[in-house]
Amino acid sequence: MRKARNALIAFFVALLAGAPVHLAVADDEKPSIMFVNPWPGLPFWAVASEGAADAAKKLEPLGVNYVEQGTPEGYSNASLVLSIIETGIAQGYDAIIHHPFIPETFHETINTAADAGIHMIAVADDAPKSKRSGALSTDDINAGRGAGTALVEALGETAGKIAILSAIPGVLQLENRMKGFREVVEAAGHEVVSAEFAHSDLTRNLSTVNSQLLSHPEINAFFGVGGDHAPSIIKVLKENDRLDDVLVVGFDDDPATIQGVKDGAIAATVVQRQYLWGYGGVIYAYVLARGESIPAFTDTGFLIVNKDNVDSFAELTRDTAQFDALVEKYFK
Repeated sequence: MRKARNALIAFFVALLAGAPVHLAVADDEKPSIMFVNPWPGLPFWAVASEGAADAAKKLEPLGVNYVEQGTPEGYSNASLVLSIIETGIAQGYDAIIHHPFIPETFHETINTAADAGIHMIAVADDAPKSKRSGALSTDDINAGRGAGTALVEALGETAGKIAILSAIPGVLQLENRMKGFREVVEAAGHEVVSAEFAHSDLTRNLSTVNSQLLSHPEINAFFGVGGDHAPSIIKVLKENDRLDDVLVVGFDDDPATIQGVKDGAIAATVVQRQYLWGYGGVIYAYVLARGESIPAFTDTGFLIVNKDNVDSFAELTRDTAQFDALVEKYFK
């Protein structure tokens, strides 16, 4: 069988790549699923891990082999993420859930897996030009529009002089968020006076925000494009005694961001449903492995969280009904 035949190959591939080694040969009678988590130590991605584990637990009575692999280096090391996927290919998993955060970098590996009969499910970003089986993600352009709308509402009649803090140039989801955000705020007559990248480094987040404020003292609003940005922005604003005159809209539900919304330091944040990426990804992987079909793309949506719903938003991000119904439909 494919899984057993490739087990020894997988061991050597993993050693050469420097990737974590998981060499359990899956039971060929049970679908085998790998979740390649790009950053399991980040609270945001830990929620996706929780969703995937919950789905695997739900599928236990039907029979499933599930494993998660990850890297502590996050988006800074695409090569390591790809090496983990390549190990999974060699091990012969039926399906691999992954985040193609720079899609063109992942195309070749995704296509190699698909050609080997492995279902590739993209989460958080899509790689539609590859042979991936399906994707679950936020429509990031639309989510960026949501962030823009939240800031326009918070500004009211005030003319916005807006700064953007992002992470790594070329990361599709971040570029799309900025595109949607700019579309809304510029259409409303506001101006983006600064847009900088801090390369997913917390120290650089702080220094970049400081530089933006020094270069553009007229700034009266910030958009933090990534999950770690809004906490850094409000820290710098507080140090510069500007919390009261600069509005902040963030992204994701980092605990510090949510606390900032509660405290009034952050006007709003766009919260994704990353729990569903993990949960739905595992369900979709199982459905595919059993020979059924899934949608080519599933938009998991987003929520605008502000002072009005900050105490009740979490449950709205974990509605698994559509995925549970799929299991019941195919596997009664």
